[in-house]
Amino acid sequence: MNRTRPALAALAAGLALATALWAAAPVQAQDITTEYVPIDGIIYLERTTIPMHVPADSPFPWGHVRGTIQNPAEGYDVIIQVYQDGMLMHLAQVGVQEDGSYEYRFRVLDVTDGEITRIFEGYYEVVIFKVVYIRAAGMV
Repeated sequence: MNRTRPALAALAAGLALATALWAAAPVQAQDITTEYVPIDGIIYLERTTIPMHVPADSPFPWGHVRGTIQNPAEGYDVIIQVYQDGMLMHLAQVGVQEDGSYEYRFRVLDVTDGEITRIFEGYYEVVIFKVVYIRAAGMV
């Protein structure tokens, strides 16, 4: 049963490892921020922000955002938003597996008829939303 609500889907947040296969420098822990917003007396919305860099000369066609939720609220998907200079560039909604894991792959480089199109290039901010139980999140 999927109880994802449209309003919540736009906000659903998550602590996760956002990785791009092409990242020039590793993400440092101090670059990651996580906030919790209460939804009701049982669950919280967790919002995590992670920086991402896609070099101009990256040969890799795919990037991905993945993670594992230790305390997922059943029936809520993970929402992933990718921003560049404050502008929403990409939006995705992915399901959570039984083990709490999730993964989203996205195209960063396209090659059609020998012509290369760079879909993502530069610095981005990845915002991950997920719904978690309060006690397991250490909020009580």
